[in-house]
Amino acid sequence: MVQGPDSKGQPAAPAKSAPAKKTAKNARPEMEREMTSRLSYLRQAARESGHNYVINLEHDLIRLAEAVREMFRSKSGPGKRELERLEKALALADDVKLKPAKGRRKDLRRIEGAVASMEKLLVKKK
Repeated sequence: MVQGPDSKGQPAAPAKSAPAKKTAKNARPEMEREMTSRLSYLRQAARESGHNYVINLEHDLIRLAEAVREMFRSKSGPGKRELERLEKALALADDVKLKPAKGRRKDLRRIEGAVASMEKLLVKKK
């Protein structure tokens, strides 16, 4: 039941009714809806987060590839130090053991770690 306007002319809040006693039976459908709703949200958030994570990782890999191409664009090519860094980066890339068919988060962490190490070697800080 809604009460009349208060002294300031604002509509009053709905009158509070006595809380209904919730039995375990009555609470089950509501709890099920709430839980499935939250799980649905988490599923959507996981999908979006994973998608954005992979996009960022791919961006880092593209930046690394561009850094390598840039080393070879100069007339003289990469210098001795650059070649040494390239060899270290190549070894890092070769050392990454992956099983992508299994869809493991561990594989993504390994790729991310290798990319971070290679960025330190190859990408010039601005």
